[in-house]
Amino acid sequence: MDLSEFDSMLAATKPTERKAYEPIRPGTYRVEILSEETKQTKDGQGQYLELVLRIEDGQYAGQRIWDRLNLKNRSTKAVEIALATLRSIQRACGIEKLGSSSELVGHKLRCKTRLREWNGRQSAEVVEYDYYHSEPSVVNPQPGKELTNNSDDFPF
Repeated sequence: MDLSEFDSMLAATKPTERKAYEPIRPGTYRVEILSEETKQTKDGQGQYLELVLRIEDGQYAGQRIWDRLNLKNRSTKAVEIALATLRSIQRACGIEKLGSSSELVGHKLRCKTRLREWNGRQSAEVVEYDYYHSEPSVVNPQPGKELTNNSDDFPF
């Protein structure tokens, strides 16, 4: 495509400024599974399932979280953790029998995250999956402050 006709418009247009990277804060988010891909581990001895999740609402709407499940690994503990996580995802998606990882794409669920540091950068790490429409059992309206009730004025 010849872009020369846009020269004057391009000269008058400000470039889009990139936002500074801000890690996703720990919390519970509604997400959609955008994609899945099976990849080789760095040592070539195993495989992991990489899931890409997109946050649907709130401050981080549109941002992505990656989860990697070590389904074939020399470490039996890594495989056990991956299978338990996959089972949680399957249950949260409402899938009775999972025949292929591609069946997960498009499903919506909730995930709970924490911060993880890797190579000097912080990123979100999924620690739990749940049904999309489930609600947290306790909601703290003031994050960072502990929920306490020091009052003896109970309504009964």
